[in-house]
Amino acid sequence: KVSIAMILARFFRPKWQHSNPQVRSQAVAQLSPQDPETKAILRRLAVDDPEVEVRKAAIKQVADLEFLRRCIDEEQNAGVREVAAARYRQVLAGGPEAPELASRLAELGTCSDEVVLGHIARRAHEPELRLAALERLQSVPVLEEIAIYDAALKVRQAAVLRLTEAASLERVIRHTKEHDRRVARLAREALERLRQEQQANAQAHSKRLLICESLERLAASDRPDSAERQRLENRWNAVAIAAEPQLEQRFRTLLAQCLARAAAPPAAVIEHAEQTSVAPPAFDAAALEALVSTLRQEPQPDPARLELVRDLLAAAAEAGQDRTHYPALALLQNYLAAATRYLAQENRLEAALKILRADAAGEERAFQRASQRLGELIDTVHWQLELPAPPLLAEGTVALAAAARRREQMAVRRQQLRDELEQLLPALETSLSEGRLKESQRLLAQAQKLSEQLPPSDRSRFDRRLKHDAGRVRELQDWRRFATLPKQLELCEQMEALIEADLPPPELAERIQRLQEQWKATGGSSSPEGQRLWERFQAAGKQAFDRCRGYFDEQAQRRQENLQRRQDIASQLEQFIAAADWPQLELAALESIRSQARAEWQAAVPVDRRAGRAIEAQFEALMDALTGHIRAKQQTNRQRKEALIAQAKQLIAADDPRAAAEQAKSLQAEWKAIGHAQPNIDRRLWREFRSACDEIFAHRDAVRSEADQEREARVARARELCNEAESLAADAAAAPADVEAKLAALREEYDGLRPLPREQAAAFSRQLREAERALADRRRRQAQEREQQALAVGRARAQLCAELEQAALAGTAGAAAAWQARWEILDQAPADLQARLEARWRRALAATEGGQAFTEQELAANLEARWDLCLWMEILAGLESPPEERARRMDLQVRRLADGMTAGRQLSVGAQIRAVEIEWLAAGPAVATPQAEALAGRFDAAQAKAAARAESGA
Repeated sequence: KVSIAMILARFFRPKWQHSNPQVRSQAVAQLSPQDPETKAILRRLAVDDPEVEVRKAAIKQVADLEFLRRCIDEEQNAGVREVAAARYRQVLAGGPEAPELASRLAELGTCSDEVVLGHIARRAHEPELRLAALERLQSVPVLEEIAIYDAALKVRQAAVLRLTEAASLERVIRHTKEHDRRVARLAREALERLRQEQQANAQAHSKRLLICESLERLAASDRPDSAERQRLENRWNAVAIAAEPQLEQRFRTLLAQCLARAAAPPAAVIEHAEQTSVAPPAFDAAALEALVSTLRQEPQPDPARLELVRDLLAAAAEAGQDRTHYPALALLQNYLAAATRYLAQENRLEAALKILRADAAGEERAFQRASQRLGELIDTVHWQLELPAPPLLAEGTVALAAAARRREQMAVRRQQLRDELEQLLPALETSLSEGRLKESQRLLAQAQKLSEQLPPSDRSRFDRRLKHDAGRVRELQDWRRFATLPKQLELCEQMEALIEADLPPPELAERIQRLQEQWKATGGSSSPEGQRLWERFQAAGKQAFDRCRGYFDEQAQRRQENLQRRQDIASQLEQFIAAADWPQLELAALESIRSQARAEWQAAVPVDRRAGRAIEAQFEALMDALTGHIRAKQQTNRQRKEALIAQAKQLIAADDPRAAAEQAKSLQAEWKAIGHAQPNIDRRLWREFRSACDEIFAHRDAVRSEADQEREARVARARELCNEAESLAADAAAAPADVEAKLAALREEYDGLRPLPREQAAAFSRQLREAERALADRRRRQAQEREQQALAVGRARAQLCAELEQAALAGTAGAAAAWQARWEILDQAPADLQARLEARWRRALAATEGGQAFTEQELAANLEARWDLCLWMEILAGLESPPEERARRMDLQVRRLADGMTAGRQLSVGAQIRAVEIEWLAAGPAVATPQAEALAGRFDAAQAKAAARAESGA
């Protein structure tokens, strides 16, 4: 049994539970993912819904990165996996629905998919996220694209640093050299470093290859020289760049071959030992270890120690010991060779180091020669041992490194000085060409100071130009002195004229200031005459300015008053900001206060600049605070308007354009009620909102136009159907049944065209009803005609019955067969009348045959029945009966009314007329009296009157 609750639940069940997958998909697209319950619904649909499209729609609404990652890993359908992957990339890149940046950075740290990393590196909203993706990205085309087109400079630069191919860097340079010079410069530097690295790698490879070839020749000899082997090994280890695996394996193999050959005893020794069978001398291993330990503590070579090393090595050789049993022997051999080289170069090393110390702060060229000599001596010693270097050699190595750093610094400094001079000299020449003496003197002094810091080799490049420019400065100085004195004398005379000039104080002060500026433009003069003119000019200016002091005192008072006014403005503004109820204040009121405060502040001028700085800073801070509150309200308005824009955009795709247009009007009213945001943002928001509303109204107009066209088509078709119905109803030759079937089909098609415009629908309905009424009238007339024809047959049979009855009553009937023949040739009467007439006919035949004659009671009863029928027909016809029959007529009406109420139905007038006539025709014979004849006449008259009345609808 279905309850009302179940019915209501069926009506109010959410659409995302609908049985139709398409309805579920559309409903899922409308769900709000911000609601926690909705999030759970979306996750459940994304995993459990049986339809692929519904799962896709749900996934497009999910913003949970971990959930999306599980969908990508666990979903069986490839299409759904692709949607989940696209949504994962979209959410990870950021946006209104995305999680905070920290969680997305953590999620990106777990991702190794190049597609995802490339998407984030190109499209992530935050530069930090793009940078994090770049750190793990390997795709060269993506790195190139980001280096050229990314909006953030630091992201473009990071992408450049990730490129390791020369062709990629060249393409970046080609695309950025005109509009992004910083990235182009960084790409050029990276390209240069790459080329240097490639060159260094090539050089290292060549060095290692030569070492392998030398070691290969050494390994092929009968007794490889251990010193040469050690030298090659040291050279190999001195190469800073790592070797390729194959080349490294080749070197290690050859090195092992050399060690194996060196460890094998010579063939002569073996042969001598076999012949003499004398044991080799004893070898003292403890002395070997002690010597090595001593060398590790005190590596300083001396002749005595070298002799000890030689003796120990000789004893080891005589005893047949080699480095296979005692690796320290190889160390002693290398030490012996390096120490011998060191002792040979020790004096030169000390002398070179002394020269380097002496020239550390001296001339650069001598310093470079000393450092170069020291480097050559250190290379000659070639101390590449596991033992510490001698102090002198170690000090030389440190000094050499310091010298290298100093050379680099000196080279950088020289280049800076050269660059500064190269930039300064054109400026000096321009200043000289334009005659700016003081500027030229200043630039010349700077250039000479820079030139003095350069070494002679570089200084010679600039000396000739500097000497030439110095001469031009002297010429300009001489010319200026002769050209300036007349001008300065003129200015003195003009200033003296102002002492007695009749000018208002402001204009006088302005003229004094103008003359002072003109004097300053002359550049002054260091000559005695120029100094005297300057003192004369100063004295005249002081006398002229004394006339303006009263005016300036008044101006000072005015500035003080304006300062006080500004202090009052700031104080009032501060009190307002401290006591304001910000939530209750309207944005327009705040903007009016800010505008008025700014206007009054600007009107309070002039103000002493130094005294007004503090109050101006306070005022600007207060205005910033007020502006902050205004911006907060503008931001609130902006958020409300953005929400309205989002609603308007959702209405664009609404199913009901008319309802959407009405809602858009409501949104427009809300928009007007909201205050404005910041002007530039407000204009942009208004354009976006208006564009969305225009689309809504355009959609409504398009749908309305389509609906109008469809309605016009329905109206035209309805008109055709009604006209066709009229034509059918007017076709008298058509069979009524056919016309009725066609009209029914027209009526069904017409009903399918609804709804129609009200007025036109009413007219069409009237037209169609008129056609149907005309057909009904036609069928009724035809039925009446058939009825009348049938009744005419019934009247003929009733007349024949009456003749037979009268013949039977008179005894003149004769043979029944003749009467029967007349009866049988007549047509059939209506079925209900035919049966009763058959009964009357049989009764009349029975009376003619003498078996059942009519009785008096039967004839009297027939007369009474005919009398009642005549009265009832007069009632139906609306005729008056004779006065003496009124009581009988009233009694008949009461009985008839009671019979009708008992039967529970009421016949129409026409049906009653027919029923009364059938009763009259079926009634048997009555006594042939004047009363019976009068009743027949009255009945015929009443029957005609009633039929006419029924036909007219009265």
